[in-house]
Amino acid sequence: MNAGPYEVRDCGENAYLISEGFATAFLVVGEEKALLLDCGLGIGDLRSVCETLAGGKPLLLAATHAHVDHVGGMAQFETMLVPEAEKDRVKKCTVAARRHWLRRKKLTGKAKRGVRLYTGGAVPALVPMKEGDEIDLGGRTLCVIDTPGHTFGSVSFLDPAANRVFAGDAVSTYLFLFLPDSDTVETALASVKKLAALEPTLVWACHHRTPFDRERLSRVTQALEALCQKKNTLLPGVKRFEKDGVKVFYRTDRIR
Repeated sequence: MNAGPYEVRDCGENAYLISEGFATAFLVVGEEKALLLDCGLGIGDLRSVCETLAGGKPLLLAATHAHVDHVGGMAQFETMLVPEAEKDRVKKCTVAARRHWLRRKKLTGKAKRGVRLYTGGAVPALVPMKEGDEIDLGGRTLCVIDTPGHTFGSVSFLDPAANRVFAGDAVSTYLFLFLPDSDTVETALASVKKLAALEPTLVWACHHRTPFDRERLSRVTQALEALCQKKNTLLPGVKRFEKDGVKVFYRTDRIR
């Protein structure tokens, strides 16, 4: 298929990774509908790619959180499921904010020079979702799980039929916990432990090397645990902590 600026990867069990190169979305296809989890920065005709992969089935869109590299392509869809605590932040995902983000990625070589934003459409109707909500795709149901840390309102999605989790930015080898809307390190640790307790075979994340098997997920847990055990005597600021290949960027005033 012609995926334009996107790289498409088969995740097995009727799911696909759709990458812009610096941000990733996932499409899960059921018997009746397909669900797109996040929609990247919006650099191309993402909807057409999804429609092809879904075989023409109706498309749903849900966001793990409201950062521009996760909801930037939302204007290509009529509605978007969004965590209740993230709904107001969607307004910050303007074309100007997306252009600024893309410009930064081009300067660092993480985005190709010829990449252009999709700028048509408007903000879709926003439908709030919360932990415990289920999204029925026909023969496959995904469950919403609160996983704050990267942001106050981040969620993940459990796919019980395939024993996997789509975790957005809650899991990564580069954990960003220093942003204005980031929660505490302890909260992020609780969220990773919450996902690990589900004993998924794989956890799919939106950045860097993915997926995470149980051993790699354990390394994320251990890094956050080690950071939480450190005595915080640092002046306010952003610091980096690293353990076993997991880097945590955090604010010293967001760790107890």
